[in-house]
Amino acid sequence: MKVVADASVLIALAKIGRLDLLEKLWKVVFIPEEVRREVLADERPGCAQVCRGIADGWLVVKAVGPEPAVPGLKVASGEAACLRLAVAEGADLVLADDRLARKAVRRMGFPVVGTLKVLALGVERGIMSAGEFGRAIDDLAAVGFWLEPELVQTVRRELGID
Repeated sequence: MKVVADASVLIALAKIGRLDLLEKLWKVVFIPEEVRREVLADERPGCAQVCRGIADGWLVVKAVGPEPAVPGLKVASGEAACLRLAVAEGADLVLADDRLARKAVRRMGFPVVGTLKVLALGVERGIMSAGEFGRAIDDLAAVGFWLEPELVQTVRRELGID
């Protein structure tokens, strides 16, 4: 499965020490050069984990051309590069959190999941426990990552951990 990630998911998971989920779930995750630069800018929290993923080879940086990805939809440069990479690689899945980016990804015909779904997949596939899921949600809140409470409750119910 070819997976392309935007910066938001990488940053969120790295900040809470769970970037490992991406490797465990998909073995290889592609990111465009623009996303690499965004994640590593100003040595943000979690950038050491991203650097380690790149060095270990499971996080693969690819350059993509400058052409617009979605005519008529305005997305940030990293998100646009993510879409161009998804097209170039024939991605099976795109990881993104931003609402407008997710809309653009869907408009391009790609399935998309965000940070919360990545955590849920970790539980579904036995990579993390229900308790670890709860701690990850708490950790995301502690680092300022907002999740819609109703959505979190829905996911908890679907996982059978409510």
